[in-house]
Amino acid sequence: MALIAGAGNPTGGSNPTGTGSNLSHIGDHVYAYSGVITSNGLNVTTGLEFNIGSSHYIVGTFEFDYVGEENQTVRPILTLDGEIVAQPATKYGDSEPIKPIVVTIILSPNTTVNASMQCVSAQDDFAIRFTGRVY
Repeated sequence: MALIAGAGNPTGGSNPTGTGSNLSHIGDHVYAYSGVITSNGLNVTTGLEFNIGSSHYIVGTFEFDYVGEENQTVRPILTLDGEIVAQPATKYGDSEPIKPIVVTIILSPNTTVNASMQCVSAQDDFAIRFTGRVY
């Protein structure tokens, strides 16, 4: 029985880093790395999307990295089963370092997870990481 429905790369293969929108697992640890994605202007752009299996839950952390220009507003969006559960908008200033926006969460069984980003400019790059432990 798979712990994670639609799980990505276990370990190894042609993409051992697990870059893509699915969740990968090693033992009782899970991870997902979107890679750098170019946002579609003001549209919401999905970085990660995966389903949690029926017999386990996950405690984990999402990190939303904005890698575009300074003095821009970005809006990470985390949805569970289509409902927004986190939407922390951040404006990056001219002199401050750009740090990831971190969301720690418990993901229950039978949940569809979507981690997206909206960059309030023409087009900017972002990346989303998720790491967690399965219980």
